[in-house]
Amino acid sequence: MRRDVINTAILWFVLTFIAELLLPGLYGLFPLAAAQEAIVSDDSFHVLLALGTPVFTFVIAVLAYSLYRFRAKDDVLENGAPIRNNDWFAGAWLAITGGLCVVVIIYPGLTGLAEFQSNHNPDVVVKVVGRQWAWDISYPAYNISGLSEVVLPVDKRVKFEITSADVLHSFWIPAFRNKMDAVPGTTTTMYITPNKVVSFAQDFNMRVQCTEICGTGHAAMSVPVRVLSQADFDAWAGEQSDLADDPIARGAAISKSAGCTACHSIDGKVVIGPSWLDLYGNKVEFEDGTSQVADENYLKQYITNPDFKIVKGFADKKGTMPPNFAKTLTPDQINSVIIYIKSLSQKGKADIVSVRLTDFSILPSAKSAPAGEITFRVKNEAKEQIHEMLIIKTDLPGEKLPLNEQGVVDETKLDKVNGIEDIDAGKGGVLTVELPAGRYLLLCNKAGHHKLGMYTEFTVTP
Repeated sequence: MRRDVINTAILWFVLTFIAELLLPGLYGLFPLAAAQEAIVSDDSFHVLLALGTPVFTFVIAVLAYSLYRFRAKDDVLENGAPIRNNDWFAGAWLAITGGLCVVVIIYPGLTGLAEFQSNHNPDVVVKVVGRQWAWDISYPAYNISGLSEVVLPVDKRVKFEITSADVLHSFWIPAFRNKMDAVPGTTTTMYITPNKVVSFAQDFNMRVQCTEICGTGHAAMSVPVRVLSQADFDAWAGEQSDLADDPIARGAAISKSAGCTACHSIDGKVVIGPSWLDLYGNKVEFEDGTSQVADENYLKQYITNPDFKIVKGFADKKGTMPPNFAKTLTPDQINSVIIYIKSLSQKGKADIVSVRLTDFSILPSAKSAPAGEITFRVKNEAKEQIHEMLIIKTDLPGEKLPLNEQGVVDETKLDKVNGIEDIDAGKGGVLTVELPAGRYLLLCNKAGHHKLGMYTEFTVTP
């Protein structure tokens, strides 16, 4: 028996030695690690593999030696002699395995968790809303929302604030080795420090993937992730922030993020639902024989309650469009989507007026529009000046407007409809107003700007 123990121990040592030499080669099989947390996680796996290998090789050594040394020979069918309990061996096994368990609880367990949670002072905050079946990504500090990708700066601390608009989802980026549930009614947080400039185009592990089965579209609930240099991230954030001032571009981004354009084409082709091309302002026929003009009220109703009427030819698609966009999208986001749909129609384009504010002029893309709801997309293109755009209903020419003691237009003596105030240089805004037929002035009433001629006529036709 002593000889068998010695032989088994030798075999165990040899197998362990070989296995530990081969382990570093296995580390190269790990997926891309693109965050400090991924390094911590991978190091933990390395430690567990190193500690677990002797246990594994011990089982293999005993099993292999037993099969070789104590296998039945010839036609002997009797069971072997029973092996009695060995208190010393059982105690040693308990002490060793228990000790290993305590070690891994402390390191890499508690120490690894401490590293994951060591810094709660983020450089960037990203809000994430999961819904069936898309991720809505926004950056509050940069006025960026409705994205269909995650873009992060390298070597900066990032805080993800995660929630769900409907059912339980789970937010996971494989290359970061970190995962957090998205729970309806609750905001969970996850901290990450990306350490490599890399994108989904280079490695498929750079993606957000839902890992909680959440319905039929679960497998496709994924968006790409990019990590950029700080300079490139700042440039990207600036571009995206500018989009926030452009409701058409913002509506297009939200439509993509929410999955709308996966079912509704913008080129006239029928994918799953009706195309958005030339939808606005035209008649829509329903399966019940009735019809309705696709105005803003129709679009809002269709977005928030898609099965209120079944469009002719799409009876078999009833129930396909999620009915929860009224909860998953804000009213402002829904309005941006509607503006985007309007921009795809000739009739809708007439209701959208782009207004450029320069030093010192107001330049609308059109001098008139039909009566009804009109959307003004305003952009301050001045280098330094802060401007505003007011809508005044008046028959007076711009130079004849009444002034107050400070020499600016006395708004209290005029019919001011609405306006956007304090637009910083390079920024913009959106104003949607219901205007009856008549004559209007678009005016900047910042000190001295009116005197410099910063006004223009705008006519609303019947």
